[in-house]
Amino acid sequence: MAVPNYVADEIVASKEVPHAAKSVLYFLFRATVGWNKLSDVQISLSDIEKGAAVSRHTAIHAVAVICDCWKIFTKTRGQKGRQYSRYTLAALTVEQLMDRVWLVGDIYGTIFPTPEQLAKLPCTEALIHKARQSYT
Repeated sequence: MAVPNYVADEIVASKEVPHAAKSVLYFLFRATVGWNKLSDVQISLSDIEKGAAVSRHTAIHAVAVICDCWKIFTKTRGQKGRQYSRYTLAALTVEQLMDRVWLVGDIYGTIFPTPEQLAKLPCTEALIHKARQSYT
């Protein structure tokens, strides 16, 4: 398994995506695809902070965009009282990823919304669906 080319071509190459967020994305790929897994059951927020060399705030924000907005990974929270979550690589086609990325761009005015934008208008499936419906 390898990091899909479209992620490098469309997400990593974008000037709208901060370097720190790209580091979080690469860390998630290293922790999953890098070990020939589609998911990893033991990734904590602290692991992401250390592995991507980012602050806790940055890790939380980047994970929200990567998982909630772009859906490159899905995040399943661990059991209450545990420190780990499961991140599963989504089976997105290039078209599906680009559809999500561009819808996020239309909703927020950027493909990488700020924490303030996400607090004001969380990136939910209902929001993405509503934005998609406005084009049809």
